[in-house]
Parts: sequence; structure tokens; C-alpha cells
Amino acid sequence: MKQLFILVLVILFTQIGLSQSTTNASILLKDSNGQQVDVQSLENNGKAKVFVFWSNYCAKCKLQMKGMRNIGKNWFEDYNAEIYFVSIENFEGQPYKKLDFLNEFLQEDGVFAYHDQNMNFYNSQSFFAIPSTLLIDKDGNIVNQWTGYDDGLERSVGMYFKKLAEK
Repeated sequence: MKQLFILVLVILFTQIGLSQSTTNASILLKDSNGQQVDVQSLENNGKAKVFVFWSNYCAKCKLQMKGMRNIGKNWFEDYNAEIYFVSIENFEGQPYKKLDFLNEFLQEDGVFAYHDQNMNFYNSQSFFAIPSTLLIDKDGNIVNQWTGYDDGLERSVGMYFKKLAEK
């Protein structure tokens, strides 16, 4: 019985140590040029933002991204907001591929594409499916998050941006 108690304590302290080390570690994403960017620097830039996690193999992700692309153009000027499309693909040895329509959208100010190859950022938000969407206010606080495809989600995100702008 004493050995079981000691084993439980060892496991508990190990888990506490692991959780503290991962929360203090910085999470890095890569841009299309392979440059690493710390997520905290993106979150704390003074602008409201939406992160859309996606993958090339996910048809629903593409639909969600097209909706964000069409409606999101208004967010840049109206709400001083940014959109980040974050690929979570992890095909080792293969280059990160962007979708054609995403390349066109990236020509606009306020739209960015990053790669979360090890899914560290994605997993830190406890998402369990894609597409997943994360809304962050200008102070870097999480306002809301959505998991899975939601037809019309871009309108909900727009309403949140409007509420944030009114504060």
C-alpha cells in the first residue's frame, strides 16, 4: 500500500512538472518563408485577431476559410483586426503548401498564413477537430473558440469583433 502511495505521488509530481514546463515554453510557428515566429508576439500586437486552424486534406476547412476570406475583408478596416490561417499539417520532409485562393487573400493587409508543424499551438487550445477557430482580443485574451465546421461562423466572428470594438 505504501509503495502504491509513493508511486501515485511520483506520477503526480511528474505531471505537475511537465505541465509547468510546457506552459512556460514559447510556441513557435513558421511563416511561408520558413521563419519562426513566437505566438505570443502575434497575440500581443494590439489588434483583435482570429486564428483558423486547417489542413489541405480537410474539405470543411476550405469552406470555413472561404467564408472567412469573403466576410473578413471588412474586419481589417472596421475593427482593426487580423486573420491568421494556421496549417497543422505535419508531413515530414514535404514543403508547406498553401491553397491557391489563400495566396490571393494573403495579398491583403491583415491576412497571414503560418504553419504549426508540431501542432503545439493547436494542442495548447485543447482543440479536437478541424477546422478550429480562435478569437483573441487586442489585449491577447481569448474571447471565444469554435471547433468544427460552422456554416456562417464568419458572421458570428464579425459580431464578436463589433462587440470588442465597442468596448
